[in-house]
Amino acid sequence: LAAARATEKEIAALQEAVRVMDECLNDADAFIAADNQFHQALAKATQNTLILILVDSIVNPLSEQRKQIFEVQGGPERGQFHHKCILESIMRRDPVGARAAMRAHLRQVREDVRAFTDH
Repeated sequence: LAAARATEKEIAALQEAVRVMDECLNDADAFIAADNQFHQALAKATQNTLILILVDSIVNPLSEQRKQIFEVQGGPERGQFHHKCILESIMRRDPVGARAAMRAHLRQVREDVRAFTDH
């Protein structure tokens, strides 16, 4: 939905969150705050109130889990790779690519969660 509906302002918010995450790959708290902003901006870009409410309700409670994922070797870099793929698809107005990029991101997060729960 975001690829079809995002405004230029919402795309700029996504770009800013990605830029901040690039600068904070060694700072878990700053990276996670920018990650939260990315996901909230992504939800807003869908122009779907239900999605925005859902994302707003889970973003902050999942921050502790994100801190654990941040500690997984290469976790922040993998996450950032997927964020950029999602953003690029949205900028191209490519819903199919955005959906595929989001699915890949969710698979990566699931793998990283398994990595820290197995230890």
